[in-house]
Amino acid sequence: MKLLYEGGGELVLLIIDRKTKKLQIATSKTNYKVTEKPWKYMFDQGKERIQEKITDKMNDEDFEKVVTLSMMKIGYKKKNA
Repeated sequence: MKLLYEGGGELVLLIIDRKTKKLQIATSKTNYKVTEKPWKYMFDQGKERIQEKITDKMNDEDFEKVVTLSMMKIGYKKKNA
C-alpha cells in the first residue's frame, strides 16, 4: 500500500508491504528518493512487539486508519494519492 501525507512543508510517501514487512519512505525534502527503513519504524519505540501483534490481525483498511492517526499525532494530514 502507498500512503501520502502532508505536513511541516513536506510530503511523505509511505510504501508499506505488510506481507513481507517492508517499509519504504520517500519525501519531498529528499526529492522522493526511496529509502528502506526497518519495519519497527511503523511502531512506537518500546511498544513495537505489542503494536505489531495487534496490527498483524487488522485488515488493510483498519491498518491504514491506525497509521493515519499516528501520522496526525505528529502533524501530518493524509492526502489522496
